[in-house]
Amino acid sequence: MARNYLDGGAVRIILAGVIETQIEREHHLDALGVPLAVCRLRVDLPVVRARLARRHKGESAALHWHLDRSGELDAILETAGVEDFTVDASDLSIALTAAKVIRAAGWEGYLQAP
Repeated sequence: MARNYLDGGAVRIILAGVIETQIEREHHLDALGVPLAVCRLRVDLPVVRARLARRHKGESAALHWHLDRSGELDAILETAGVEDFTVDASDLSIALTAAKVIRAAGWEGYLQAP
């Protein structure tokens, strides 16, 4: 599918997800067929947990699972080091986070003025 977008003129393909190992990163690279720039969005765990509590309000089982997973995943990502760069999004809006990612990736030249 990535090839279709690239053949259609896409300059960047942005994926959201979690890559926990170098092998997973290599699988993404093989599937996309283009170089990757992997960004780790870092958010302080208390902020993550507060966001999860809002997102899963009234869903105690899901909240419990995600709360447990948040600390576990943070440790996995810290150890794996699959990212090319990190953006701390603990205190940033979505727009500011995106701007920092674009800047860190060196993509400013690809933006079009509104």
